[in-house]
Amino acid sequence: MKLLSASIVILLFVLVLPFSAAAEESAAFDKYFSNVSEKLSMTPEQEKETRPIFLQSYQENLSTFQKYGFNPEKGEKPGIFKLEDMKKEIVKNQKVTDSKLDQILSAEQMGELKQIRDQEAKELMSELKAHEK
Repeated sequence: MKLLSASIVILLFVLVLPFSAAAEESAAFDKYFSNVSEKLSMTPEQEKETRPIFLQSYQENLSTFQKYGFNPEKGEKPGIFKLEDMKKEIVKNQKVTDSKLDQILSAEQMGELKQIRDQEAKELMSELKAHEK
């Protein structure tokens, strides 16, 4: 069970930001995108091209999380079967996102993005475990 949960959280990478009001979501996304852009050393052109891709992925992930009742800030997560369904949607979204980003970012930048996502998944797992105590 723990292994399954860990693998699901790792795949949830994808741009997990706090659930909040629309203005706060926008600010959270802006902060996230700025951080990712800086870590990937994106050119201004890459920022312009990737921002809508990251935003769409972010919005789709939020929608998916809400659909399944997943809120890491409150320690809320769906049951194991819904978690599997949610994971499938997140993975599908990530593949679509990556196929678009692959055309804009270098292989090195895509590798760094994977590391960023892996770190976010670890942080998310820690946050969820803290709420379980």
